[in-house]
Amino acid sequence: MFDFTQGTNSSSPFWNVVSGFISKPTEEEKACQSPKPILLNTGDVEKPYDWDPATVPISVFQIGDMFVLNAPGELTTMAGRRLRRTIEDTLKKGGVESPVVTIAGLTNTYTHYITTFEEVRRRGKGGGE
Repeated sequence: MFDFTQGTNSSSPFWNVVSGFISKPTEEEKACQSPKPILLNTGDVEKPYDWDPATVPISVFQIGDMFVLNAPGELTTMAGRRLRRTIEDTLKKGGVESPVVTIAGLTNTYTHYITTFEEVRRRGKGGGE
C-alpha cells in the first residue's frame, strides 16, 4: 500500500491521495508526464514559498574552441550526449569548425533529473539507451 517503486508506470491509490494534498495535476500536466504518473505535483505550488523555480540560471563559457555548458540539473548519459551533439551542431553552423563541448552539471541551482523520453518509457523494462 505504501510502496512507491521507481520506474513504475502505474499509480497507487495511497500515493494518489497523498499527492492530491499538495497540488492536483491538471490533465495537461498528466499528459506532459505520461507515461509515468506524477507523484508530487509541485510546479505550481507557491505556499509558503515557490516549491520550484520559474526560471533557472544557465551559462556557456568559451575558451578557444572549448565550450563549457553549465546545466542546473543531473543529466542521464543519453540526455547529455544529445545536448552535447545539439550544441556542437549549432556551433558548427555558426562557424566554429571543431568545437569541444563539455557539460558541467549541477551548477547554479538544482532542478531535477534530466532524461530522454525513451529512457522514461524503458524504466523498469530492462535498461536505458
